Amino acid sequence: DEFACHHGVVRELLGNLRFAADAGCFERVAAELAATNAPVSCLTSEDFSLLHDRPEQLARLRDTIRAAGFEPKIVVYLRPQASYSIAIYAANVDSGFRVPFGAFLDDVIRRGRYFWNGGWGPPFDYARLLDAFAAVFGAENLLVRRFRSDAPDDALLVSFMTVILPGANGLAGLQTPPKRANRTLASAGVLHRLGLENSFDEHVRFAP
Repeated sequence: DEFACHHGVVRELLGNLRFAADAGCFERVAAELAATNAPVSCLTSEDFSLLHDRPEQLARLRDTIRAAGFEPKIVVYLRPQASYSIAIYAANVDSGFRVPFGAFLDDVIRRGRYFWNGGWGPPFDYARLLDAFAAVFGAENLLVRRFRSDAPDDALLVSFMTVILPGANGLAGLQTPPKRANRTLASAGVLHRLGLENSFDEHVRFAP
């Protein structure tokens, strides 16, 4: 992949092996952690949020990280739920989600989650999400920051590096991609993927 991520670890912990390559992924990552001499290592996937109702798997993750010689810290970026619901809907449509926006939003409002591909998405009740991780890793080990969609393209990466490498002297020379990855689809892109004819300009923001 162009970008490093650990979606396979989450799928294995969820018991959802969408790809055969996920089998054994958790053990491989655990071995890599145990073998490294790096002072800081990072496991990253937005799908870790899907483990909030699997305390036994969160404990397994915690214990594996500690066994490798690291003290786990949970770094979470959150955005206001209204803008998050729009952004995640557009992102999921880009990946094959075909539920109408009204039905998706109804699930979010009534259930606090949405259903797709045989499972539930992340909770929109952030207290529920954070409390679950705090119960396993300790509230003192949660580092929660606000995601700002209107920030400069490199703001999130710079913020994240500052969180995981506090006091590092090398951030001044940090090189970030020239453009933000995984931009939200514009209105024309969302409607096109839903099979709907439209005359939107490609740059009109998706804002139902």
